[in-house]
Amino acid sequence: MEKHRIKFKTFLLIFVLLLFQFPTYLAEDVGVRTCSNSYDAKDAEKYECKTACVAKHAQDRTLDKINGYPYLMNRYGCEGRVYYGNLNSTKCDFNYSGGFTYAFRYKIFDKTTNGEIVVEKLCCWFEHCNNRAQNVKQKFLLNPKADSYRSISNAMVSSYVYFSILIFGLILMAMTIVYQFIRSFGKRVRVKLADYYDETDNLLKELSEFDEEKIIDTKLKVTGLLNIKQLSRILAQFPEEETVIRKSTTMSTESTASQRVKAKNNNQTTKKQLVVRIEKPLLSYTDGYGHDLYSVNRIVTTPRGLLYRMVEHGPFQYPFDVMELLQLFEETSYIVATEPTLMKLEAGITIIGDIRGRYMDLHRWLKLTGWPPNNKLLFLGGMIDNKEEGSLETIALICALKVRFPRHVHMIRGVPEASPFRIEDRFDPRITRTIQTAAMRMFSNLSLAATIGNSILAVSSGFSALIRNKRNFGSIQKPIQLDSSSTIEKDLIFNKPSPVVRMYRNNPDSEGQWFGERAVIRACKLTDCQVIVRSHSTVPFGYLPVWKHRLITIFSAPCYGQQYGSVLSVSPEMQVTPLIMKSHVK
Repeated sequence: MEKHRIKFKTFLLIFVLLLFQFPTYLAEDVGVRTCSNSYDAKDAEKYECKTACVAKHAQDRTLDKINGYPYLMNRYGCEGRVYYGNLNSTKCDFNYSGGFTYAFRYKIFDKTTNGEIVVEKLCCWFEHCNNRAQNVKQKFLLNPKADSYRSISNAMVSSYVYFSILIFGLILMAMTIVYQFIRSFGKRVRVKLADYYDETDNLLKELSEFDEEKIIDTKLKVTGLLNIKQLSRILAQFPEEETVIRKSTTMSTESTASQRVKAKNNNQTTKKQLVVRIEKPLLSYTDGYGHDLYSVNRIVTTPRGLLYRMVEHGPFQYPFDVMELLQLFEETSYIVATEPTLMKLEAGITIIGDIRGRYMDLHRWLKLTGWPPNNKLLFLGGMIDNKEEGSLETIALICALKVRFPRHVHMIRGVPEASPFRIEDRFDPRITRTIQTAAMRMFSNLSLAATIGNSILAVSSGFSALIRNKRNFGSIQKPIQLDSSSTIEKDLIFNKPSPVVRMYRNNPDSEGQWFGERAVIRACKLTDCQVIVRSHSTVPFGYLPVWKHRLITIFSAPCYGQQYGSVLSVSPEMQVTPLIMKSHVK
C-alpha cells in the first residue's frame, strides 16, 4: 500500500508541475495575444507576448509549380524566446526597426520533398499585427501529401499534443484517485471482515428489508422438554429398526417400471414453480434451562435403538456407547453418500440454520416445529461447534433421525463440518480420534445445496461464479475432501455476502469469496429460483432478508453472538414463515 501511495504522489507532483508550466508555454509560443502600444524596448516586460507578435505565411514553391495548386500555412501569434542554430537569423529584432513593424522573407529546405519552403514573416510590436478581423481563425491548410509543413508548425502541433496530454493526464489522475479510494476501502473491509463476527453483517443490516414492527408475538414459551404424553406420542410414530433397514435396502435396489412411472410423474409435478410468499414472522421465547449442556442422571427404560433412548433421555448430556456411535456415523455416511450434491426437495419443510452444537435449542426447535415424520427438516450446516460440549449429542440426534427417516431429514455441509471435528474430555484419546474420523468421513459425503419446490435454493453460505446451471452440481463427486476439492465446493461452503461487492471479490481471510447483489440475481436466474436461503452468519433476530428478499440469512442458535434465533417454515404452497425465538438468557 505504501508503494502505491508513493507512486501516486510522484505522479500527482509531476502532473501539477506540467499543469502550471503549460500556461507559460502557451503564452510564449502558441497563444494569440495583442501587442502593447508602447514603442520602448525597456517596457518589454509589459508586452503580453514578451517578445514580438508575428504573422507567418509559408508556401512550397516547388510543389506549387508541379501540382498547380498552393500549399499554404498561415499562423498568427507570439514568437518564442529561444531559437537554435540558423533559426536565430529569423528572429524578430526590436532594434532593427526601432520598434516599428517590418517584414522579411527566408527559405527553409525540406528534405522530404526536396524543395524550398518560403516563409514570409511579419514582425510587429503593435496591436494591428494580430488583428483578427481579416483572419478570424488560425489557418493551417495542407494537402495530405505535404507532411513537410508540419515541421514549420511545430508550435501549433505541439499545442495539440499538449492539450491531449493535459486531457489524458486529467483522466488518468481521476482514475487513479478512484482506484486508490476503492482499493483502500476494499482493503479496510477485508481487514475487518475476518471471521464470523465481521463487519459485513453489520453492513448488510443497513440494507435489511426486515421490519421489526411486523413481528407477531405469540407469547409462547418453549422449554425443549417433553412430558409423558408428548413423549409417548412421538415415540409411537417411530418405526422399528428392522423395518427401516429393509425399506432402505429395497429403496436402493428397486427399479421396477411402476416406480419409474411414479418418479416421472413426480418430476412433472415438481416442474411447476410456485411463487414464494414471505409471511410475517412469529415470535416465541425460550424457557426452562438455558442453552448450555447439562449432565443429569436419568434412567432410560426403553430397550430400543439409539434414537428412542436419546429422545427419552431429553436435551441433556447422553452417555454414549462407543460402538453404537461409530455404527451410527457409518450408517448415516452410507445414506447421505447416495444423495445427489444438489438435492431436490418438495415444499412443506422446515429450514434450520446454524445450531452450533446447542443441543437444548435443537430440542426446542423440534418441539416447536414438530418431530419427524410429522415434519421434514433441512439443516444448512453449522450443526456442530468445537467450543460447544453438546456438539456430539446434536450431530448424533440428527444422524439418528436421518437413519430412521431418510426422506424427512436432510443435511447440507457447512463451514464447521468442513473443519476438523474435535471432542474433548469425553473418551479415551484413541477412541476420540476414531469417533472424529468416522464423523469427518460422514461429513465428506454430505450434499452442498438443495432446491425446495423449484423456487428456493438452500445453501450453507454462498454461491459460486463457476456454476452456470444446475447440471454443474452433478460434476461434483463424493466424498468431498476440502484439501483437494475444486473452487465450486469451497465457494458454496465459504462464500459470504457483502454490500460493497457487485459480483465476486477475493477474500484473503477465507477459503471463499465475497459476493454481491448482482451475483445473487445471477444465481437465481441460473438455477431458476426466486430466493436463496443461507446461514453461517449471526444476524439480528436470526433472520435477515436483503436485496428484495432474494437473499435470506437465518441463524438458529439463540444466545450465540446475539439474543435471537430463527428457522423458516415452508408450506406446500411456498408460504415462508420465519419462526423467531428469543432467548431469556442474556
